[in-house]
Parts: sequence; structure tokens; C-alpha cells
Amino acid sequence: PTKIMSDGHIDSSRTNGAIAPDGEVKTMMRFANGTVREGNWEANGSPLSSRGHEAFVVWDAPPECVLVVRSPFSNKAGPEEIRQVVSYCSKNLQMDVLVTKEERELLEDRDLGLNVYDKASMRKSVDVVVCLGGDGLLLYVCSELFLNKVPPVLSFNMGSLGFLTPFNFDECEQHLLRMKDTSHKHAVSLRQRLSCTVQRCSSSLSRKKSAREFRGGEICAGLDNRIATFNVLNEIVIDRGPAPYLGNLECFCDDVFVTRIQADGVIIATPTGSTAYSMSSGGSMVHPAVSCIGLTPICPHSLSFRPVLFPDYVVLTIRVPEDARCSAWASFDGRNRVELERGDLVTIRRSPFPVATFSRSSETNDWFESVRTCLGWNERVAQGGLPHLDFDQVASGDMGRSSFMGSSGEFGSSQCGEPTNKPF
Repeated sequence: PTKIMSDGHIDSSRTNGAIAPDGEVKTMMRFANGTVREGNWEANGSPLSSRGHEAFVVWDAPPECVLVVRSPFSNKAGPEEIRQVVSYCSKNLQMDVLVTKEERELLEDRDLGLNVYDKASMRKSVDVVVCLGGDGLLLYVCSELFLNKVPPVLSFNMGSLGFLTPFNFDECEQHLLRMKDTSHKHAVSLRQRLSCTVQRCSSSLSRKKSAREFRGGEICAGLDNRIATFNVLNEIVIDRGPAPYLGNLECFCDDVFVTRIQADGVIIATPTGSTAYSMSSGGSMVHPAVSCIGLTPICPHSLSFRPVLFPDYVVLTIRVPEDARCSAWASFDGRNRVELERGDLVTIRRSPFPVATFSRSSETNDWFESVRTCLGWNERVAQGGLPHLDFDQVASGDMGRSSFMGSSGEFGSSQCGEPTNKPF
């Protein structure tokens, strides 16, 4: 079953079978003034079981502190826009407003009483994050401003793509007012993250062992330096870097050898990241509610190497073998690039700290709206119907063969009765 730990995170042992049965609501994550829950929705007292299990935020008390962040690369998120949000949250909603140092310098009005956000001391005091920018701003918030647990995020589309930012800024005050409502269940997408740990190999690790000889916990033998752990929202990418040689990596699943990756690299993606770099490399799009970990090779040197989806409870290990011609490079949501020498490895597992992003209508509706509008998924001119046919007669079988044939038995006929030899 799902365990709620003392610091509010979700126990990593949660599997697909831990979802609450129909009618039951289960607490998934706790915050200072609210919780993220998963269960069946209710509207006017009537259960909507047909919508299945969805996640939503319930405020136990009105949120008191909001962090407002803008993208410095967005032309739409200027000083006037951030001042509008800050002023409304401070004066109308009576909330304590935090901004980054850059936003504080951008706003010249000193009467707003803004405090500069300090991630070392203020992480636990933030109830909600408001983002003014694009998808990259959400990745920045998750990787730079918060190390582990991230408060619910309300993102306004002020970037170039807007796949993860479903809200229109023209209605920002309406959405901000609704966000603070304690009597309302706020639909969110509980986005899975991956915890990635980089480990260095010590000199005691035998250089004569091949990948297939590792069994059980032996794969970690000789590893004495875990240099860093990153929580990624999109993906971890391990590639050959500047080397001219074919990349050479070994993949393990729960310490069981899976395959040798001979390619430019490999992408380990979350469902959220499945529509980013992974999709560009041939990976499948995955609904954000699906609990899985995707593995997609980058330009593999084998036509049979296809993308794979693993269950979210496994631990994947990507290792640079001892006989590799060159080192590899790992990046985490496009940041913190790390070189992996021979014998080094990265362990990847589901993070106990997902990210709750507010949904405009519902998780499914927002996701399909994004893949249609942002990616142009399956856009095509609709096929026309068949003209001059009575489909009721066709369905009943009353229309004989002569209705489709010319008088000579050929398909179609000219106005003069001569066959045209053209299909109808």
C-alpha cells in the first residue's frame, strides 16, 4: 500500500495495485496547508465513477504563501504581468508573496512588500508556485528552486510551446481566486519524477568481469562514491558526448542484465518526458497517469532495438563497461551534465517526490489538448463521404449491384450510358 512518510513524500514502494478502489479517496501527498489526494470525483454529491481515479488538491486551510516565478526568456512575461499577479495575490487574496531576486529587482514598486525567496530556508513555507513562462520554467522550478518536494504548481502559458502550461494569462485573476478556494477540489496532474544517482567506480572493481557476470547486488560492489542524486521531471540522457566512437553502455533492470546499448545514447524518460526528447527519438507518447519508465535508444546501431516501457517500481542501472572506447555523458532535464568514466554507473528509480500541476479541466483533457495543439498529433483533412448514396438502403441491403455498376457491369457509367471504366 501507499505509505505517507513523516516528511510528506510518497513511499517508493507504491505499485499499480495501490490505487484506491472505487469510492475510496486516498491521501497521496501532504503540504503545509493541504493534501494531494487520489480517488473518485464527486459533483453535487453524485460520484463520477466513469472518470476513474484522478488526483486533486484539497486545502485544509487557505494557502498563505505563494512563490511567483517568471521566465527571463519570455517576451510575454514582462514587468507589468508579474506586477499584476503579485499585486492580486498580495492585496486581493491576502497572501504572502515571494519572488526570486531577479523578479525583485525587476519590480521597482517597493510598496508591494515582497520578500526574496531563499530556497535554503523558505522551501517548506511555500504553499503554491505560480509560473509565468513556458515548459522550461517548470523544469527550472523542479530542479533548481526545490530539491525534493515541490508545492502544487499553477502554470500560465507565456512561452513558445506551452505543453505543460494549460492556463491562459488573460484569465489569471479568475484562476488565482479559484486556486485558493478551500471548498473546491482542484484537479491536478500528479507527474512522476525519476531519482537518478551517479556512482563512481573504485579501483577495486575487477576490470575483467563482463556485464553478464553481474548478479544480484554484485553490480554495486566496489562502488564507494555516490557523487550526486537528481530528481528529473522529463528525462535523463546518457550519450557519447564529443567522442567520435559509437556509444557503449550496459543496461540492467533490478540487477538483471537487459542489453548492451550500442548507440549515440539512451533516454530514460518519465511519462511527462515521453513527449519531449524521447518522442523525437522514436519513443511512444505516454499518458501522464500511466506509471512507467521509458527507455528509448538514440540512433541505435541495430534496427531491432526498439523503445521499451518498464514498470515504475523497478530500478534501472546504466553502466559504462570497462571495454568501452570512450566515456559517456549524463544530463538531467538538460542540466548538470556529468561525465561517466569506465565502470561508472547511474541508478534510476521512481522518485518519491512527484510534482502536482494544476489542471485546467482534467488531466486527460489537458493532455490530449496539448498533443493536438502543440504537437499537431494526427492532424489530417477529414475524408469525405461517398456522394449520392442512400446509406440506409446500403445498410439494409436493398440497394442492388446495379446501383454501383453501369449497365454493362463496369463500375460507374457516363450520362449516355456508356461505361467509364472508373471506380465510383
